[in-house]
Amino acid sequence: GKPERVEFIHTRQTTLPSPWGEGWGEGDSDTANPHGPECEHRDHRQPTTVPLLGGARGGFPGKPERVEFHPHAANHASLSSGRGLGEGDSDTANPHGPECEHRDHRQPTTVPLLGGARGGFPGKPERVEFIHTVQGGNTVISHLNCVVPLGAWVCLAAVGWLLLGGAFATAAEEAKPNIVLIVADDLGYGDLGCYGATTIATPRLDRMAKEGMRFTDFYVAAPFCSPSRAALLTGRLPARCGVPYVLFPAEHTGLPPDEVTIAEVLRERGYATACIGKWHLGWDQPLRPMRQGFDIFFGLPYSNDSSEWTVGEPFMQVMGLEPLPLMDGDRVVEAPVKQATLTKRYTERAVRFIRENRERPFFLYLPHTMPHIPQYASKEFAGKSKGGLYGDAVEEVDWSVGVILDTLRELKLGERTLVIFKSDNGAVVRPAQAAAKKAAPKSRFPGRDLGGSNGDLRGSKGTTFEGGIRVPCLAWWPGQAPAGKVISETVSAMDLLPSFAKLVGAKLSANRVLDGQDVSDLLRGQPLDLSGRMLFHYFGYQLQAVREGRWKLFVPVDTVPHPRPPSLWFEHQPQVFERQHRLWPKATLHDLSADAGEKNDVAAAHPDVVERLLKRAREYDARFQREKRAMEMLPGPKPPTPGQVRGD
Repeated sequence: GKPERVEFIHTRQTTLPSPWGEGWGEGDSDTANPHGPECEHRDHRQPTTVPLLGGARGGFPGKPERVEFHPHAANHASLSSGRGLGEGDSDTANPHGPECEHRDHRQPTTVPLLGGARGGFPGKPERVEFIHTVQGGNTVISHLNCVVPLGAWVCLAAVGWLLLGGAFATAAEEAKPNIVLIVADDLGYGDLGCYGATTIATPRLDRMAKEGMRFTDFYVAAPFCSPSRAALLTGRLPARCGVPYVLFPAEHTGLPPDEVTIAEVLRERGYATACIGKWHLGWDQPLRPMRQGFDIFFGLPYSNDSSEWTVGEPFMQVMGLEPLPLMDGDRVVEAPVKQATLTKRYTERAVRFIRENRERPFFLYLPHTMPHIPQYASKEFAGKSKGGLYGDAVEEVDWSVGVILDTLRELKLGERTLVIFKSDNGAVVRPAQAAAKKAAPKSRFPGRDLGGSNGDLRGSKGTTFEGGIRVPCLAWWPGQAPAGKVISETVSAMDLLPSFAKLVGAKLSANRVLDGQDVSDLLRGQPLDLSGRMLFHYFGYQLQAVREGRWKLFVPVDTVPHPRPPSLWFEHQPQVFERQHRLWPKATLHDLSADAGEKNDVAAAHPDVVERLLKRAREYDARFQREKRAMEMLPGPKPPTPGQVRGD
């Protein structure tokens, strides 16, 4: 059936004189699990997935990436339906076709077993050797050798067969797309050429827009780094997934381990997963990327402005307690990291990941550090942009995107890969680039804290005005996303998780509330009516605005959240808490189709719209306040107190 994968049901040895053993199926008890406590499978009734890499794919008709074996009642009569090619058999009857990559059809196909897959066979073998199979009637028979780590024994057993014709989950299905999600840090709506930039050159992103789709009304769920990323990866509002505010290195909180990320959803479907770049969702051991569904991590654990708290310096919450580290998994490879090399090193590692996983579906999450302050660019880009150092950093990110797309084309993966580029929130607009000769007052990074452009949008990072939450977004998928299409529907970054799940055939739990919705039709360039959807714009726990179609309503606010959340940010800067959780005396309404800059309040002209939106907003917020998730604090050393001076 040209399967994409093989799923082995866990086997256990029996006293029966049969090589088949018994499979774990629905209704079987997992209390007799023979795999031991180290087995990584969460449900012993689920099959084991074994990817087929390289030449191994030629061992099955259709050169599948993976094969699925399912448990059925075994009997020896079925062996007559087909047989394996073994020693002495002629390879002239090779059923694999001329594209088969095997040099000798009398030799077995070797498939390594990684992680929990090893527990699926007696003796926990390191690899499985498949004897080539032949079709007979409606059955495909496969034999295997379980090769034990110590080489103590080899068991030859027939483990399963596939009934063809779509009767089981192993029937041929559409190949799952690779997914690449690239995120820039603090990039503004007006910082790309395809969004109107004139001082920053972004030819590769502009080409991506021409070859793919450009979104005009794409929103993030928060105007700051950590909560925006948490919502992106979980499909849930920041306060629903436990990350309502920005995280800092000395805190012991982050994205709770039981939240389900895009990486976890895709890995369950056989994807290789990588996070390469800025994490910023907690750095205690249980909160790191490889505990949140990623196979590998290479990048910064938190924001690049978290430089080390030095001797004699008063402590600020943004400071790190050690030199800013570049991590490879859990290992520090450089501290302090040379920030001018980050974009290039992220790109190189991303290309390596793509090449290493080109024979299987993969998910690459590439959250760039730039152009967040302090801005840096490599020597190839420094001083080249008309937009100053900020422009240099953006232009190097543009180069990086081009390298990724070129690699996909080179490997002939373009039509199998969905690439999305977006920003995590709006740009900081201090100071204007044209006047960025001098450092801002009391700057920690003189000359490296320049601002971007949010175009004609009002506000900036840190606000729920359009400039803080509406961001550039591009989608590229040759053969699927129509070239040059402009999407004006209201779309949220939280929509990506349910959309990716739909594209790869993943089932999401009905018990987990998602705030995003499936927009996979849009990603394929197909029409989707979103005119009636509402987006609820929160700052932390405070609802500030709602968007429906052309309308955006700022709701009246007369109180701030109480008690004050246990964020290190507000412990050190309580005045910021008051400023960001601002009061709003009356409802104000904007028609964004005619006034994207939110300059004109049209509430008096549309009282019916105000009444309707305000009613829905209050009903939603009343429910949400009961459902929000408290920040979870892990045990750890107490952070320094505000203004504490570091001694020797």
